[in-house]
Amino acid sequence: RAAYAEAVAKKPDDIAYLLAEAEMLVELNRHEDALELLKGRVVYFEHSAAIRDAIAQLLEQVGNFPDALEFYRQASVLDGDDHGTRERLGNLLYRGGEYREALSQLQRVLRSPAGEGRHDLMLMAAECELQIGSAMDARKRFDVVTTIDPNNAQAWLGVAKCSLRVGDLRRAEIGAEKAAAMLPASAELQMVLGYVRMKQGRLDDALICFRRASVADRSDAVCLSMAGLTLAGQGKTADAIAMYHKALALDPRDELAKRALAAAE
Repeated sequence: RAAYAEAVAKKPDDIAYLLAEAEMLVELNRHEDALELLKGRVVYFEHSAAIRDAIAQLLEQVGNFPDALEFYRQASVLDGDDHGTRERLGNLLYRGGEYREALSQLQRVLRSPAGEGRHDLMLMAAECELQIGSAMDARKRFDVVTTIDPNNAQAWLGVAKCSLRVGDLRRAEIGAEKAAAMLPASAELQMVLGYVRMKQGRLDDALICFRRASVADRSDAVCLSMAGLTLAGQGKTADAIAMYHKALALDPRDELAKRALAAAE
């Protein structure tokens, strides 16, 4: 590290040495020292996207997501052609639930040569579209991925979710069944398949799916609530009430279980 520090002292205008010194500190597991080093020079390199991108990555690594977003935004403004920065910004926005802005960033990457063939970014962009209410646009994007990669379970699951949203039960079943062949233990998949079976009136099958989802994700109270609603649909009121109580024991804030329990009692 001393050699990098000496190089920085000799050539303070060369950002490459500064970034190399910060990277060495990270290798030594001294993230806070690396952050302090870079932040201390960010004003000096006022037009540098690279230093802001490096700071953002460090902030993300230590869990300071709001500040990381701000530095990613600054970096992307200073260098609009750096699609690596834009991808990291879009990814962090997506994880934070800021789907509309995330979609804007991801779309710009996907339209560039850097985004060619990036199925992971296409799936993320499609999820953003689904979350902001553009289910048909999302399904088109999921469909593209299934055409390119027919064995992509997440894409088929996306097709199923979008199809449920727009009331296309046939496509929902196709997507869910294809995904189920590849992701049988996925709680999300079992939930989607359970919704499909409920819509089809196949309540026994729906109950199996919701119970499988509950086993796959024991922290999700919605699985139990949906199992309760299915039991209620079968006329098994006492069993449904017991299931709602299980859901509320797991998550007292579960509004679905609260409403269903009030209606049942």
